[in-house]
Amino acid sequence: MVDKFLSLPSEKQRVFGLDVERFRTALGERPVVVTAERDRLTVFCGAADGSWRTLQREHDALDRTPRRPENARAFGWSRQIGIAAGRDRLVLAYRRRFTRAGQTSNRRELWVDVVRFDEATQALAGGALPRALPRSALGIDGFGPCLWADQFENRLLILAQAFFANPIRPSPALVLLSAQFPEDDGSELALAKNWNVVRLDSGGWDFGARREQAQLLVVHRRTAPTYAADMRLPIDPFSVQPRRRCPTIRTPRARSLTGCRRETSSSWRRLFQMARSARSTTVCRLASCRRSIVSTRSLSRWIA
Repeated sequence: MVDKFLSLPSEKQRVFGLDVERFRTALGERPVVVTAERDRLTVFCGAADGSWRTLQREHDALDRTPRRPENARAFGWSRQIGIAAGRDRLVLAYRRRFTRAGQTSNRRELWVDVVRFDEATQALAGGALPRALPRSALGIDGFGPCLWADQFENRLLILAQAFFANPIRPSPALVLLSAQFPEDDGSELALAKNWNVVRLDSGGWDFGARREQAQLLVVHRRTAPTYAADMRLPIDPFSVQPRRRCPTIRTPRARSLTGCRRETSSSWRRLFQMARSARSTTVCRLASCRRSIVSTRSLSRWIA
């Protein structure tokens, strides 16, 4: 058991985001919590004595300038911090900006941060800087604000919304990026040849994802707006009646599960049951696909 309230011993935090993961180490299972503040990330990992081990990653202060959804790639930050846990290390996937030697990183980068867990001291250690995913070499112009990461069969999986540089099909799209889970400092993750990009569907707005054993369930929207309203000038706030756009859950092969079902993140099990029976959600089957996720063609066999 660890302390109920995690905190830094030296100062208070102003946390606006929090992500959790289960870390299975050789010493047993450990809880991992990543807190997001305006100018830093803090990784908390539970120790055997009930205390928390921490690692901080400082970054440029978040730019809170409002932007339209189609300009989400210029935010320079992500809502979630994707956490993938291996045997003795964690991989964090996120969007932030870093200024080093007077140079500020591109707002459109997606960073991969490898955090090592020392079994002897139960301490966390990371590199000097995270590594930028080679998006330009992969034909990606930028990423959206939603991220999800996991580790499956020694493969690093990152689910993201991608805006392509030269889109042949509608952009943005929901994509699954995969690479070998790092066994070192993650230097190989900076090379485009080590990554595979699979386009799952168009859109990818405000997605939620969950993996249950060999199945990856993704719920998302293909269009950015969720409401449409007929407005007359001058604006009367009591006369506008918004029409709800149904967030239909779709796949390239199925367009069922229509109707404005109020399924939320707490209804994943029901969605899985509906997906198995109606083939209505975007489900990637990852069973026995140690090599399947290396190429787009082999992964397409597992998309229901």
